[in-house]
Amino acid sequence: MNASELLGRYVAGERNFGNVDLRGMNLNGVNLSGANLNESNFSGASLQGINLGSAILSRATFRGARLDDADLHEANLWGADLSELNLMNANLRGANLKGAYLWGAIVCGDLSGANLSGANLSGAILSGAILTGANFTETNLQNANLWGATLTGAKFRGADLTGADLSNSDLSEADLGKTTLRGTKLIGAMLRGANLWGADLRTANLTEANLTEATLTGVNFAGAVMPNGQPYDSPQGVDRWS
Repeated sequence: MNASELLGRYVAGERNFGNVDLRGMNLNGVNLSGANLNESNFSGASLQGINLGSAILSRATFRGARLDDADLHEANLWGADLSELNLMNANLRGANLKGAYLWGAIVCGDLSGANLSGANLSGAILSGAILTGANFTETNLQNANLWGATLTGAKFRGADLTGADLSNSDLSEADLGKTTLRGTKLIGAMLRGANLWGADLRTANLTEANLTEATLTGVNFAGAVMPNGQPYDSPQGVDRWS
C-alpha cells in the first residue's frame, strides 16, 4: 500500500489498516487520527506534523522515522518501538506508552497524563518535557535526562532512575516510593510534598533540592549529598533537610 492509497481509503471512511508496511513513506502533515495501524511498520518514514491523535499504534515500529511536531495525543502506543527518535514538540498528551521502547529518544513535548509504565526509557532525553501526572510505574529510566522537566504528581513507584539527571525538575507531590535513585542528580529539584518512602538514594546528589513536607521514611541516603551540600551522616540528621 502506498501513501496515496492509504490516504484515499482513509478519506473514504476506512480506519482499519493494521499491520501495513509504510517504511520510508512521506506522510508529513497528513491526518490519520483514530486509525488502526496496529503493528504497522513506519521505519524511516517522514511523519513530521502528522495527526495520529487517538490512533491505535500498538507494537508499531518507528525506527528512523521523523516525528517532529507530530500529534499523538491519546494514541495507543503500547509496546511500540520509538527508540532513538526525535520527538521534539510532539504532542503525546494522554498517550498510552505502556511497555514502549524509547531507548535514546529525544522527547521535549507535552506528555501530561501519559502512561509510560514498564517502558524502556534508558538514556532517553526528556529535558524540559511536560510530564504532569504521567505514569512511570516500574519504568526503566536509567541514565535518562529529565533536566528541568515538569513532573508534578507523576507516579514513579518501582521505577529505576539510576544515574538519571533530574536537576531543576519539578517533582512536587510525585510518588517516588520504592524507586531506585542511586547516583541520580537531583540538584535544585523541587520535591515538595513528594513521597520518597523506601526509595534508594545512595550516592544521589540533592544539593539545593527542596524536600519540604516530603515523605522520607525508610529512604536510604548512604553516600548522598544532601540539600545543604553536605554528605548524609545519620538517620537522625535527615529531619533537618525535610
